[in-house]
Amino acid sequence: MSTFPLDVVEEILRRLPVYSVLRCRCVSKTWLNLIDSPQFAKLHFNYSLKTNSNNLCLILRKVDYYGYGKRCFYSLHFDSLNCRVVTPKELTNPLMSSQFNTNILGSCNGLLLISNTVDEIALWNPSTRKYKKLPFLGIARNDEVRVNFGFGYDVINDDYKVVRIVQFPGSEKGSFQSHVMVIV
Repeated sequence: MSTFPLDVVEEILRRLPVYSVLRCRCVSKTWLNLIDSPQFAKLHFNYSLKTNSNNLCLILRKVDYYGYGKRCFYSLHFDSLNCRVVTPKELTNPLMSSQFNTNILGSCNGLLLISNTVDEIALWNPSTRKYKKLPFLGIARNDEVRVNFGFGYDVINDDYKVVRIVQFPGSEKGSFQSHVMVIV
């Protein structure tokens, strides 16, 4: 096989859909290192935004009211909606080890912030199937304590941020005190 300059390979790969790029990771160690690099991920994402070829998909969660069976996520690509038969693709839930259902707390640039109802929280890229569990700072929960999360991209620091907001009952009736913490 003839070899192409790496910048030409990068130019070709950034134009491919995510799933095709992931298949190309098997070509060689050089391609694997290129595709897995944070620089390529940014290049690929920025190209898809610029050309409006975002490979849009919808993430669905199977609701299991009785506590039996798998707790699954499914992806449904918008391109497949033109077909007569639409089959969602099952995704492996990175927090599957939990006995509790996993919820999506937020999304940004194709990444999801997910959590089960107890003690695990993670950033998950459903396209690459990669995830990172985040430290979960325990709090004494009761009916009066409210916990909310925010998730977004910090342009100045070129990083993703997760914010946890905990509201406790205040000293006066009907008032709350808030504690805000940036986790990532």
